[in-house]
Amino acid sequence: MQTTTTSLVHLFQQIGSKLYSIRHSRNEKLTSVASSIGFSHTVISQIENGRYKGLSIKTLHQLASYYKVPLEEILASTDNDCSSPSND
Repeated sequence: MQTTTTSLVHLFQQIGSKLYSIRHSRNEKLTSVASSIGFSHTVISQIENGRYKGLSIKTLHQLASYYKVPLEEILASTDNDCSSPSND
């Protein structure tokens, strides 16, 4: 069970890092993304930091649609991504 939990935490961190990279490459603010898709900026920050427990495919689809990227791009392995999310 611990391995499954660790794997999920790692996956959420990878997805969050990818979303952070996309947002920063577009010079978007947390608040503008959040208000555009109907979430608080706190939730977007938690997603980017891999700490949002309510992460769902629906939420990821909303973010992918907002950023106009395929959902697969967000879900793709990001092991080589060295971005480091922060709370901005």
